[in-house]
Amino acid sequence: MTQGMRTAFLIHAVVALVFGLGLFLIPAAFLGLFNWTPIDPTMSRIFGAAALGLAVSSWMAYRAQSFAEVRVKLWLEMVYGVLGALAGLYQLLFASAPAFTWLIVIILGGFGAAWIYFYQSAR
Repeated sequence: MTQGMRTAFLIHAVVALVFGLGLFLIPAAFLGLFNWTPIDPTMSRIFGAAALGLAVSSWMAYRAQSFAEVRVKLWLEMVYGVLGALAGLYQLLFASAPAFTWLIVIILGGFGAAWIYFYQSAR
């Protein structure tokens, strides 16, 4: 596994941890920082739980030694990053999503592209 892939997993773990903790523990306060309204606390906490799961799995991938150990994780992240970015982009273009959604699209799309690159490079 390359150092670039390891670094990406570490950065992803930190980003997912920050978003996951905010959404899981204090969804209204966390999303209020970005003027995100209305807030559904149940769905926000469920998304926060998923983000925390991604953070833990990225930490485990960061600690892995071989490509074989992270192959399935890369597939999960490629699909999630691309579909998440497309969903956010759709909401921005057709459903008047909050401006903060641009940051989500950039983060998910950026990670999605990075995972695709690392997957292709490692094959």
